[in-house]
Amino acid sequence: MITNSKIILVLIVLFASFTITFSQTVEENSVETDITAKPIISLADNVGATVKDEVSQIGEELQTRAQSLFTHTPMGWNINTIKTIYDWFKSFPRRVPELIDFTIEQSRVLGFVGSIIILAFLFAIIYSVIISKRLLKKIEVYLLPLKKKLPDDYYPYLISASKILIASLFPFLLLLIFLVIKTAIVFRANWFTLIGKLLWIWTLGALIINFLRESLISEISKISPNYGKTIFRLSRIVLIYTMGSISLFISAKAIGLPPDILAFIKFAISLTIVCSFLIPLNKKNALLSILPELPYKSYEIFIKTLDRYYFTSILLTFFVGLMWCFGFKRFAMIILTRTWAVAGVYILIMLIYHFLRKLLLKWDAKKVGSEEENETKNTLFKSLKSLLTFSMVIALILSTLYLLSLINPFITMLSFTILKVGETHLSVLSFLKVIFIVVAFFYFSNLLRAILDYKFYPFFKIDTGIAYAIDSFLNYFLVGIGFLFALFYIGFDLRFLMVFTGAIGIGIGFGLQNVAANLLSGFMLLFGQRLRKGDWIQVGDTTGVVTQISIRATKVKSRDNIEYIIPNEQFISNMFVNYTLSSPLIRLTVPVGVSYNSDPQHVKELLIKSAEKHPEAIQYKKPDVFFKEYADSSINFDLLVWFDVRKIGERVMRSKLYFTIFQDFKAAGIEIPFPQRDLHFKSGLHKDFQGKETS
Repeated sequence: MITNSKIILVLIVLFASFTITFSQTVEENSVETDITAKPIISLADNVGATVKDEVSQIGEELQTRAQSLFTHTPMGWNINTIKTIYDWFKSFPRRVPELIDFTIEQSRVLGFVGSIIILAFLFAIIYSVIISKRLLKKIEVYLLPLKKKLPDDYYPYLISASKILIASLFPFLLLLIFLVIKTAIVFRANWFTLIGKLLWIWTLGALIINFLRESLISEISKISPNYGKTIFRLSRIVLIYTMGSISLFISAKAIGLPPDILAFIKFAISLTIVCSFLIPLNKKNALLSILPELPYKSYEIFIKTLDRYYFTSILLTFFVGLMWCFGFKRFAMIILTRTWAVAGVYILIMLIYHFLRKLLLKWDAKKVGSEEENETKNTLFKSLKSLLTFSMVIALILSTLYLLSLINPFITMLSFTILKVGETHLSVLSFLKVIFIVVAFFYFSNLLRAILDYKFYPFFKIDTGIAYAIDSFLNYFLVGIGFLFALFYIGFDLRFLMVFTGAIGIGIGFGLQNVAANLLSGFMLLFGQRLRKGDWIQVGDTTGVVTQISIRATKVKSRDNIEYIIPNEQFISNMFVNYTLSSPLIRLTVPVGVSYNSDPQHVKELLIKSAEKHPEAIQYKKPDVFFKEYADSSINFDLLVWFDVRKIGERVMRSKLYFTIFQDFKAAGIEIPFPQRDLHFKSGLHKDFQGKETS
């Protein structure tokens, strides 16, 4: 007799033979490569020496970079520059008439346009003092109806955004007018271009200052009011000074000062800005209060480290800034990007992650219809959460490597060949790429299946078993496609994989018959619809619900919360009971015996009423009673009740019915008999246990 295992063995051998034949055909028709002729897997030659050479090259590159860090950039000024500036200020009173004549000449050339610009500036100043508050009150009145429509958490943010826009509106309008005038006229005097640059600085400065005000000292601020006011005052002073310094520098450049004087002005401005970092030295608690509290272990460690080395960080930033001012710009920029830039990007990524995760949690907290819908929604939530975490970790790693300038050394270090598969050279980086692509496809597969379960299947009313089969197929298919794509991406010749698969097929056919049988049985179960997820089945003495059908085994959970792992081959080769294959309704037989003194018709009515009392009993399938037999001590009946096996177990249902029947029979005076025996003794003499006659 041919068994299933033998059939599977024959199929596997035939598949392996076909694969090898196909590979040989490819070999005959291929002129570019001979990889299928001699598939060889071997370690790379001289791996140790290669690693040593790579490390040596990276070390030399890093040493060269370290030496270039301290390259000094000429400052562009010297002691003669200071003397020139001193002489210029000394002779300034004599040059006032020349400056007046130059201004009058430029105003005559510009004419009406210049008057408009001056009036616009005056209007902007008046607006900033008087009109902005009135306009803001009117805007709040217009926005008041939105307060009832928007959630309470969002309305304060809308008001704050309105304040920022209104406070920056007129500088923006002036900039817009300037740009229109600039495109309409050909006039390009230095001072006209300077006005445009100053308007840009004013607009950006107004936006930043008002944004800081709303973020630090308004209703939406999460910071302590005292700390918020302190930080805002410091920030505003530093920002206004920086804007004024930049305006001074571009003004000096616009009037045509010599390059050495411009370089000295730039040095002085930079030095004062760097010295301003000493201002927040004693404002540790206030500055650290800006950072939000996030419930993540890595973030908490980061905050504790920053708190511990706060003064060291400020002083290091100060000294690095001084080195930048004195010409060591490359060293300063690298140190700053290695510290504050990495920290800033880390905080930004964590804030984005926290914001998106909070949105997901809020969406998941909203309950939908049935328990099954909530379960599929929770699965989608977990998939989105996993994908979000994976994306944020990858973004954090890549951004950190980029800011630390370690991407190229990292790639170089991991790119040396450690394994040869045919003509393909594989490195550690190749394996990392494969892992990344496969993991990405895995997360995408989970997300796609969760979306289908949550929206697609319920909308088209697809059966649960078919949906589970589609999900299982998509899971294996997408992960398999991801694996093949990863191999193709790293340059792996897939024809060699065919030969390798054929060899594995032969090995499976001879050594792993049971495993192969379970795998094929798994696919037959998934798409044969004999067994589906959620079915209540009985295999031998095991009864439970199918919770998972994988390609190797099926997981069944009993009502006692005991999980059984059953090989798939048993479902193909052996008989099992599927209570819910066509319908989840089954009929339960409850035997009942009563006394011969009872009226059978009355007993039938009582049994039916007892069954109808239970909500678990199916009402549209009426219970029935069979008169079974005349027994020795009782007349026996069978109560037949329909119920949903998914909602309640057979043993529990029978127990509930017996409780009800006992109470109803007792109330009706119907006796439930038990077996009795009457013993009769004959009269006359008989011997006792000692052999004496007694009467």
